Amino acid sequence: SMCSVYKSATFAIIFSPIRLNLNSIILQDMKLNTFAQKLRYLRLERNLNQHEFANLLNRSFTSVCYWEQGNLIPKTETIKEIAEVLNVDYTYFKDQ
Repeated sequence: SMCSVYKSATFAIIFSPIRLNLNSIILQDMKLNTFAQKLRYLRLERNLNQHEFANLLNRSFTSVCYWEQGNLIPKTETIKEIAEVLNVDYTYFKDQ
């Protein structure tokens, strides 16, 4: 899947209730086998877009994009930071 880019904050703000509803539908059908799938699931569950999540981690949007597409698996230290930001136990990501 391509990484979508929000062109403006106003779009995200206006449509945030819709985004939340769509996310809950998406979440029901998601598989959680890989790091990428687990990461995307947790991000959506917390109603964050990829830019917001990247900002919380102080990482680039591109990194988040690569992680969620499964093109790149971050280092252990980064995974620990991700787990902290998403408020899950680090081992959640390690059970693959």
